[in-house]
Amino acid sequence: IRALVEAAQWIEQPENRLAVADILAAPRYLGIAAPILAQAMAGILPGCGSAETVTDPDFITFFRDDATFPWRSHAAWFAEQMIRWRQIDQDTDICAVASRVYRPDIYRDAVRPLGLALPGADWKTEGTGTASGLFFGGAVYDPECG
Repeated sequence: IRALVEAAQWIEQPENRLAVADILAAPRYLGIAAPILAQAMAGILPGCGSAETVTDPDFITFFRDDATFPWRSHAAWFAEQMIRWRQIDQDTDICAVASRVYRPDIYRDAVRPLGLALPGADWKTEGTGTASGLFFGGAVYDPECG
């Protein structure tokens, strides 16, 4: 977990993204041209209509805004979508499953030596806060579990 968090911190730095794009461009990974990947990682996207490009630096976040934190509310949202699409039983206790599967306690223990400021809560209302935490369409999700 600590290595993944450190990698996310490294990738979050714009000057490192071209190196990542070069690696991911390989056919054994994504097989997409590195410049296209680098643009997407920088939040430079093809525009629609009259816009040639759209720039959104929050399009992909790798570390900031607690991007690597295992929010149990994320797990609950995924489970609700799985119920919606009949992938799991509608009687599934999503709060219990989210608590068993997403383990912020393990995450906190693993990254403690890095001295990071970590969320104190395990659950949150999704779709609020900074741009990187918003849903497309502006929806808000409150799992009412935590």
